[in-house]
Amino acid sequence: MKVNINLPNFFSIIISLSLLTSCDNNDDNNGNAQSNITINDAPFKNHETGASNTFTDTPIHDSAIISVELYPASSDETDLFPHVTISIYVNSIKDEHTIGQKLSIDECSINYFKSISNYTNYNKLKGGEIIIQNFDERNSTIELKIDNLQVENKNNNDILTLNGTLLCRYTYY
Repeated sequence: MKVNINLPNFFSIIISLSLLTSCDNNDDNNGNAQSNITINDAPFKNHETGASNTFTDTPIHDSAIISVELYPASSDETDLFPHVTISIYVNSIKDEHTIGQKLSIDECSINYFKSISNYTNYNKLKGGEIIIQNFDERNSTIELKIDNLQVENKNNNDILTLNGTLLCRYTYY
């Protein structure tokens, strides 16, 4: 049996496969996602596979959003549940930001997922602070200190308390 190999196509396939397998995520820490957060004193973390913390600043609207996805520190990278998604709306910092600056929190929403269809929403801000610990414009990162941020579930008066630090990828529009 004679095998015909089209060499240009064969080499194209080999090169394509080698490029696909070598396209590794070279971003350290998930594109800069790092957290040292506790929720009701339980430690939480970012998963290495895809989780990211972002601080998206829109100075034209004088607002910014902090978006975070966290998992219990004891969880495996393959565990999808439980996990927590956090969205916090704060004042814009693009034109003015200083280390130690306290951000004004406009709105906060935390979804605590136990499974894909079983989650609790916490969206009534009770207190706490978010403070800028570091801002690195060259590397587009911002480090935030979360101090006793308390958010209540409106339906059953259950409160989540967040403490710790977040390193976020910083973008502005």
